Amino acid sequence: HRGSWKGEGSSDHKISAKAMDIHDSTIIREINSRVKATDRLFHLGDVACGIPEKQYVKRVSEYRDRINCENVILIMGNHDLHKEINEPDLIRECGFQEYHVRLVLPIPSLGLGKQARERCIVMDHYPIQSWMGSHRGWIQAYGHSHGGSENWRQEHMPGHRSRDVGIDVIFRQKGYYGPIELDEVIYELTAKEGHAVDHHIPTNYEGP
Repeated sequence: HRGSWKGEGSSDHKISAKAMDIHDSTIIREINSRVKATDRLFHLGDVACGIPEKQYVKRVSEYRDRINCENVILIMGNHDLHKEINEPDLIRECGFQEYHVRLVLPIPSLGLGKQARERCIVMDHYPIQSWMGSHRGWIQAYGHSHGGSENWRQEHMPGHRSRDVGIDVIFRQKGYYGPIELDEVIYELTAKEGHAVDHHIPTNYEGP
């Protein structure tokens, strides 16, 4: 991202084509080293940024061709929502198996007990304060914020069952720019007590 709207000095650094190639190749290498061809890879949006609409499908299909995983599911991000892009383009030309604005999946049985097995994980591009089923123990994974919302959420929403799974956060936590195991996200978030922003979780709701 570049642009003066991000604050003073945010446009002082120029990004070369070589740097972008290193950036892209590093991410793809990390994906291929951790994701098997038969796995499911959930991409939570913004496959490409700063690309004109008419070039979007071509560029994204080039990225997709370099990823070995056969089952890549896209959750649309704000940089993916071009008005000239439609589902057939994304699936046929870019090679995604599915594409969603939001995806809700039942949590796999991980030995967490009946309550956990009845929960779902909600995958969004954006962080949300109160998402579908959040008061029933459902959890949320999101991207978009590049780790920028995590400290605020920890301070103002302690115990919240959501997390940023973007590669910026993964690098800070694990030292590589790549994906995180879905099982790990589920274990981490289902162990939390949750945080209410309204009346749905009475134990930590302080409103009327």
